[in-house]
Amino acid sequence: TSGPNDLRVTAAKITSKLKLTNALPALFDVVADTKSATVVRVAALEALSDLKAPRLADAVQLVQTDADETVRIQANRLFIRLNPKDAAPLLARLLDAGTIREQQDALGALAGIGDKAKADALFAGAFEKLLAGQLPPELQLDLIEHTRNRTNALVKTKFDAWKERKGTNDPLADWRETFHGGNAEE
Repeated sequence: TSGPNDLRVTAAKITSKLKLTNALPALFDVVADTKSATVVRVAALEALSDLKAPRLADAVQLVQTDADETVRIQANRLFIRLNPKDAAPLLARLLDAGTIREQQDALGALAGIGDKAKADALFAGAFEKLLAGQLPPELQLDLIEHTRNRTNALVKTKFDAWKERKGTNDPLADWRETFHGGNAEE
């Protein structure tokens, strides 16, 4: 609960690796402590998940609306793992109102959810925005990468429509989407 951040992150990882369940209350407190560094809070969340903490759902719910974007993203990832049936509504909300990083993460998560029909509907909606020029440039590569191999007919149609619209007069057409977005930390 104190010390340099590197030490606190390592302590959370060791707690998880050694299955030290007596540390669960301390890990929960670290997650809830908004004064703790982001990396420490994320490590504590991951440790709670690895230890299958009884209060993991409480910790996730507590920080899903946190001021720290990185903590929210990790909480949303854990929420999806804990509640796969409720993933689509959360991802839809993030795609509509999340930050760019949350939207990027939501597109990635969407590709892996079990409800393919809901995922494909959300992907098709994102393509509608792309085709209408309303999808932020930072999201375009993520959308393309996560839908390139989808088998849903509507998504394939939208993908093909986007591809045709790119044209062939631009020598950089195949790489335009790579000029924006990404995550420098990753």
